[in-house]
Amino acid sequence: MKCKLCNNKAVMNGFCSKHYVEWFENQVFKTIKDYQLLSPDEKIAVAVSGGKDSKSLLYILSKKFNVTAIAIDEGIPGYRDVLLEGLKQFCKDLGVKLKVYSFKQEFGLSLKEIVDSRKFKNSGLKPCSVCGVFRRYLLNKHAKSFDKLATAHNLDDEVQTVIMNVFKNNKDLLLRIGPITNKKKGFVQRVKPFYFLKEKQVAAYAFLKGFLPRFNECPFSYGLRSNVARLVNDLEVKMPGFKKNFIQAFLKIKQLAAKQGFESFDNVCKVCGEPSSKPVCKTCELVLRFNPGFKQLLKV
Repeated sequence: MKCKLCNNKAVMNGFCSKHYVEWFENQVFKTIKDYQLLSPDEKIAVAVSGGKDSKSLLYILSKKFNVTAIAIDEGIPGYRDVLLEGLKQFCKDLGVKLKVYSFKQEFGLSLKEIVDSRKFKNSGLKPCSVCGVFRRYLLNKHAKSFDKLATAHNLDDEVQTVIMNVFKNNKDLLLRIGPITNKKKGFVQRVKPFYFLKEKQVAAYAFLKGFLPRFNECPFSYGLRSNVARLVNDLEVKMPGFKKNFIQAFLKIKQLAAKQGFESFDNVCKVCGEPSSKPVCKTCELVLRFNPGFKQLLKV
């Protein structure tokens, strides 16, 4: 099969490697324009992990925007440390500043130390339940000097997240999902330029640009999300276009719900002072549960 635009062999979406890269980047900039995600005069923090998606996003945004990379080191030996080494070189080559913040420094314990503890093993929690909360907390905390925080969540990620929050009856979290979050006191606005691009499309771009790391599968990645991912992919095979149709329907429902003023995040955590829907935020709740002697967090 030949490329739609030239006589070269098509590799993805009917495009050759050159024209696919151009198409992909144009789709990203189209989403940014259509949803007014970013502007050239803003300072943008880009959440990076060292994986293919975030490296692709950082590379594309660095072409037109003032970006700084922010990475979170959870403390997973043989995984995050390896990715961060590659990320440091990647950012150096791009000429982009990289800031790294760690669970160990911020909360007194690495993720591995938490997961290996007796308290965690008796808690019934999954590693992702702690990691996700801590990562979101630190990204928001350390992106407050920026105008926006860009993340590399793609269409697959978003469909999975919506379904998971429906399963868990997390209506407050559902209302904060979208290509751009509402302006809320204490929160940095998050934007997702890959919002309408499938995971395999991002992977193809990363492969063609040479952004694939040696590996990018977290050893703690298991549980509900992997099951939901399989469900979503099965539905996409049986009903082509399911992912795109699902997320577009969700955005329309979210827009109607937002008009009713259902989203409320006006309180602050009495422990750390960060925004929270409860008297004590989830991050402080977890830190005090697994590391009660850690006093650094206990300040407003």
